[in-house]
Amino acid sequence: MACPYAHGPPLNTDIAGIGVRVSFYVQNLCLFYLSGNADSMYTLMLTITSMAVTSLILSLRPEPDITFHDGLVISYLLGFSVLSLFFFISDRPMVRVVFILQNCAVSVFTLVLWITAKTFGSTPACNANAFIFLFTPIHALKPGRIISLVFAGLGAFGVAFSVLGLCIFVIALFCGACCSKAVDDPEDSQAPDNSSIASSAVISVPWIQHAILTAQALLWTSSVVNTELLIHFNHFALPDGQRSPWQFGQILPMFLTIISLRSVYKAWRGEDAASPTRSPPPLPPVRRM
Repeated sequence: MACPYAHGPPLNTDIAGIGVRVSFYVQNLCLFYLSGNADSMYTLMLTITSMAVTSLILSLRPEPDITFHDGLVISYLLGFSVLSLFFFISDRPMVRVVFILQNCAVSVFTLVLWITAKTFGSTPACNANAFIFLFTPIHALKPGRIISLVFAGLGAFGVAFSVLGLCIFVIALFCGACCSKAVDDPEDSQAPDNSSIASSAVISVPWIQHAILTAQALLWTSSVVNTELLIHFNHFALPDGQRSPWQFGQILPMFLTIISLRSVYKAWRGEDAASPTRSPPPLPPVRRM
């Protein structure tokens, strides 16, 4: 069966439209500005997980509701956001657990996308027209599939290793709580964590801070450019009836940006309040007795 479109099928705006993309871009930018604020991290991880799970469900239906081209855009948004979160993964157990669960969902969707690339989606006849974009357009089903499977395999290996480490940690913690009979030394419990102090001291070095900020800026800029050029080079067909690119399904992702923008505003107000512009009035002269 021939592809009914000259290039790519119409873009599913509810899952890869401009509102969804702007939501990802803004949340990642706020994450960098807030240096891994907990609220911004949880909001972004919730967005990533819901997008990966929703896309996986829509693609595995008997009659899929997304196309292979939609999956390409989604994989770019998910991969970019996961890389952004790597800068800020802390020692907080809950953050690590949510991050691992999020990566499991992303890895499953990415593997399904590229393993079944030839038949993925609702218009498999058009999959041969797809391109990925890594600073240059690459045919998706030839070299692009090999490159993507390599990255997806490495990501899946990292996720499996993280899950294994988490399971070992939970088992060790449970066994230690049940079987330990020794009394903890209070001096040991009050000892400072020298490793965290050393790591924070290293990060506070000025040139390291500048290097991290530069890497974050390059990651955000290159990811946005590559995603938008991916859409440009795939030449998505116009939907029937010339609908507006803004649809109802894009409202919720845009609402999620409000949480991140609110955190940015609060941080900005806090910095502004911490550095008052007016100097305090001078003290009255002290009279000598």
